[in-house]
Amino acid sequence: MIISHAVLPLPHVTISIGLQATDRANLDAAATMGVAFRMVVFSQTKPYALLGIFFALILSFNAFIVMVFVSASAYSTVALQNFNLL
Repeated sequence: MIISHAVLPLPHVTISIGLQATDRANLDAAATMGVAFRMVVFSQTKPYALLGIFFALILSFNAFIVMVFVSASAYSTVALQNFNLL
């Protein structure tokens, strides 16, 4: 389920925008101190990653709502059965 949400294009677009927004001078300065990813890249791209997670959540919730309305009463899909098991 996590992998299927990871291939959605909208979260990839938001995270790639966040990665492009990082300043190269900050990365070079942080790399000399050895804290490039944790202190610089992660802190600068955190809002974009959270936005990507939010988009994936909204898209999956929308797919669930469509599935509930489209499914017949005698039959249920695997996703609807999983949700009922929760």
